Amino acid sequence: MKKDIKVAVLLYGFLRTADLTVGSLIRNVVDVNNADIFYFGPDSSDSPTQIHKGILDSSGFVKINPKGEAHEIPCGIEDKLVSIYGDKLRNYKLHYKKFDDFNEQTSFVDKNEYLFNLNPARFVSMFYNMQGAYELMNEYEEKQNFRYDVIIITRPDLSFYAPVSAKNIRHGYVYIPAGEGFCPHTGNRNIGLSQVLPYRNRSEGKMVPSGVGFNDQLLVLTGKTASCMENLLDSVLMYMREKVPLTPETLLYYHLVVNNHLKVQYIMEWPYEIVRSDDVETITVTDLMIMDLIDKYHPVVKARISRHPIKYLFKYGRIRWRAFVNRYLR
Repeated sequence: MKKDIKVAVLLYGFLRTADLTVGSLIRNVVDVNNADIFYFGPDSSDSPTQIHKGILDSSGFVKINPKGEAHEIPCGIEDKLVSIYGDKLRNYKLHYKKFDDFNEQTSFVDKNEYLFNLNPARFVSMFYNMQGAYELMNEYEEKQNFRYDVIIITRPDLSFYAPVSAKNIRHGYVYIPAGEGFCPHTGNRNIGLSQVLPYRNRSEGKMVPSGVGFNDQLLVLTGKTASCMENLLDSVLMYMREKVPLTPETLLYYHLVVNNHLKVQYIMEWPYEIVRSDDVETITVTDLMIMDLIDKYHPVVKARISRHPIKYLFKYGRIRWRAFVNRYLR
């Protein structure tokens, strides 16, 4: 008979909206795997809103990246941790490093190398928290004299909408979701991830290809495979000196896939999204713009029309024109 696998969930970084998302984590990640939770992060939090996705220009390029402007605020992290995760929380550790500490670590980076106006200290702190969560779990393993079979690495501020199963996870692979979030207009799942950026090191014979999607928000690996997280931070700082493009996805891909030779497995069955501080608890069809095409006479749609009559004159005019063309001209 096959033994039950031991699963650890490593939570890293700011708690943020964890009090809202915890139910989905427990239901779809922890309970389905009978998993233990470990948390490593700062003794404060921040409160990013929807705008922290970035402000784009009319062509879709990132014009302003506000991620570095979500200031840290003290908010009783230890009490909150114990309250929301309860007896699922095997161990946790809070650190007292501030953003200035990570700024100092990355002071060697020329600002002309920044991409998307994002200060690399922001994601260096993320890698520090990732590695810290892994080390915390390792300490627990040594004390308890056993090893976890599967490691799930993720953030506290995510909502999961289907089971993230730890079954059939193979050594030498990193499993990640096939997309993140949902279209705000239609509610359809977003398929596709942030792309890693091309890089070639001619002396080392290493490269990062273009056109490959990767993810730093949800990673699933075997316990043996996850050993490559031990030296994550020092490795990332070295990659930055080697001019690997400064995005968290590219640096993590370079570490896991290029240098540790892991294969990537994309999982369609893991829908999830980041939950911001100004997100509401539930989203239903009347909150979406597609409602305009479902029920034109619904009070919500009629209210939209009254607020933006010119916009809807053209919108429904185009719909009537397409209907006319389809009926009489084709």
